Amino acid sequence: MTSRDALRAGEAIPLDSQWPGLKGDPTPKQFKSSALRAVATDLELYLGPMTGAANSEGYTTGSINSIRENCNLTEAQLGQWDTASAFTQSAGANCGKTFEEAYGEFIAAYEAVIRVIRENAKVLDGTEDDNEG
Repeated sequence: MTSRDALRAGEAIPLDSQWPGLKGDPTPKQFKSSALRAVATDLELYLGPMTGAANSEGYTTGSINSIRENCNLTEAQLGQWDTASAFTQSAGANCGKTFEEAYGEFIAAYEAVIRVIRENAKVLDGTEDDNEG
């Protein structure tokens, strides 16, 4: 019988015997805002290479700026034979631009995750203050 069926029949809701805490031995989870902030800081370390300079120490970095500068393929790079020329016209510059847009969206989402983690740490701090008096 499901919990919904039990409620409709006016019976007690069946409980999962494996549910932690039901047997008087709860193992409460402790969340610490400092741990959340540490995660956000770790994530920020990886943000720099994604948004940094296009070229560093003589090679492309894989950053969005590197994509902007190095992924716009031209006929000069691919060749002027029929298939290369057709590829350049259909994908060439658009390929780099599309990849740049997708990577930009990823970076924006990544930054949003960092902001949300930091905001959750602030909320947790406020909750702890309220609960501890």
